[in-house]
Amino acid sequence: MSAHDPSHQSGGGVRFDTRDLQTRPIYLAGLALAVAAAVFIVIAWWYYQALARREAARSPVVSPLSAEFARKQPPEPRLQSDARGDLLAMYAAENKELTKLAWVDQAKGTVQIPIDRAMALLITKGLAARPGTTPVWLPKPSGIDPLVAGADSGPHHAAGEGDTGGAIDAGHAGKE
Repeated sequence: MSAHDPSHQSGGGVRFDTRDLQTRPIYLAGLALAVAAAVFIVIAWWYYQALARREAARSPVVSPLSAEFARKQPPEPRLQSDARGDLLAMYAAENKELTKLAWVDQAKGTVQIPIDRAMALLITKGLAARPGTTPVWLPKPSGIDPLVAGADSGPHHAAGEGDTGGAIDAGHAGKE
């Protein structure tokens, strides 16, 4: 090895090749990216300003009376100064009333129970029947629905003559 290679360091130190990396193209590429970004920012700003001017030209002129009749506080005396707070307080009071357990009339045995418990009891026990003329929908004893099989009712039974269409008065349910 009589030829001296300038890319290698002689001696016991670290050896590297100085011809591998040239920094000038890297710097030029970074500079080109920065210039391109600046140009695009200027173009975008100019485009935004043009759109804003076009929108301002198309928009109707604001009435000078709009400041006078704009939404303001109602005149004194104000009956409700904190509407949101009042609404939240009302919701809290309703929730407290709907979830409490208390005697309404201890002598009669009437109790107020929480609404979720009342709904659960209503689902398990069902609604109590009210006395009176509340119509109850029951199937005909023969099993034939008069609305579906109206032609089978025969000539002796014209429409409107005693036909309740399955609706039976609760007071007369056992008399038919």
